[in-house]
Amino acid sequence: MNVDILLKSSLQSLIKKRVEWRKL
Repeated sequence: MNVDILLKSSLQSLIKKRVEWRKL
């Protein structure tokens, strides 16, 4: 299992959620 990829994907999803919150 590649933990680095998992970390990056989770980070990206977190950033997306933050952007959505900003738009609201």
